[in-house]
Amino acid sequence: MRALARTAYDFMGRVMYEFIWSGRVSREELVAKIEFEPTGLAAFERAYAAGKGVVFVTGHLGNWEILSHALVLHGFKLNAYAAVLANDYAHRYVEKLRTRFGAKFHAPRMITSPDLLRALKRGEVAGFVADQNAGGRGLFVRYMGQLASTHKGPASYAAISRVPIFFGVCLAKPDGTFRVELIDLGAGPKKDLPSILRFTARWVGLLEKYVRKYPEQYFWMHHRWKSRPGPDSAVSESIDSELEPYA
Repeated sequence: MRALARTAYDFMGRVMYEFIWSGRVSREELVAKIEFEPTGLAAFERAYAAGKGVVFVTGHLGNWEILSHALVLHGFKLNAYAAVLANDYAHRYVEKLRTRFGAKFHAPRMITSPDLLRALKRGEVAGFVADQNAGGRGLFVRYMGQLASTHKGPASYAAISRVPIFFGVCLAKPDGTFRVELIDLGAGPKKDLPSILRFTARWVGLLEKYVRKYPEQYFWMHHRWKSRPGPDSAVSESIDSELEPYA
């Protein structure tokens, strides 16, 4: 555990360095360092080409900042939530890096903000980094053996818009390059809470499998299990997911 903690902190240093580096290199240099797993990319391209929009969910695994660049540089129009940083200078600097290649970031306002719904109607991608603690109002699903409050946004958007939904990660390779893996989550949930809860548990189960495979690349510093379910919380005890990371 101590060794993993040290490695995880080392890796977060790499993530921050690479994020800053991405603001200084050319488009061509960055593209040359990114490879896509071909099967998932082909499925994502088909879904995007249908023109109805795509909901995309990821977690703080690998380099999630480079992931947004990778999608945009491949030709996908990306819209995502990002919290406003308390320090105004830091916020403007981070936003400049994030939007350098054309991605659009919106401050979260509600479960179903019109910003991302409009993006889906335009046939674009609505992205969520949705694995952090969602507080008492979140959906409680099993993650690493404990109930974890999870944001309902990805499942809710998919239920409302009835568009394809994908999970993805950008894994850092030892040689300094990146591998983007995209997985089709299949038909989205219905609008009822039980369906949204089951779907959320399903993609979180896939994220857990990825984290167990690449534990040194996960953002363990976040207090993922801080919130505890109350008497009125939506809780799923199921942790089964037939989805698997690529070999």
